[in-house]
Amino acid sequence: NNTESVAAVEINDDIQQICFSAGPFDIEANVHAAAENINPLVLKSNIRKITTTQEAGYWVYLPALSSRAEALKKGRELAAAFVKDYYVVTSGDNENSISLGLYREPFNADNRIAELSRKGFQVNKEIRIEQWPEFWLDFSATEAQLATLPDLRQNHPDISQNEVICRNN
Repeated sequence: NNTESVAAVEINDDIQQICFSAGPFDIEANVHAAAENINPLVLKSNIRKITTTQEAGYWVYLPALSSRAEALKKGRELAAAFVKDYYVVTSGDNENSISLGLYREPFNADNRIAELSRKGFQVNKEIRIEQWPEFWLDFSATEAQLATLPDLRQNHPDISQNEVICRNN
């Protein structure tokens, strides 16, 4: 008998559904666990992955030199000019560049650039971006179903669950 009422629910657009978005879950496995937990008790659910981007600060650096030996030579020039806090990047995207610091505040990055310019070093500044995935569980339920839904925050205390406007899709 239960299955018939579920089928009727899907066909009947007049049903009063209440929609929610729960998250962010930092681990994909957690959002899948939460979905499995509520799927039998809701009209429908959907897992959404979004990428969150945030400026992480300002990187001050000397652009990559032609070789490791050149980069190390430039490092010695910095040391001779009493520049502290630098390191030669020896691998990855910025290989043979020289890092002169990561600054949260543009003001501090600009001060560092001014100091190095006075000593005759042409340095660059670039905004560093951090990105990480977030997972959200969107679901809709009837008023009656809400009464039987578990509180997802019991297993996932870091998430929030908010009522949202239902999108018809």
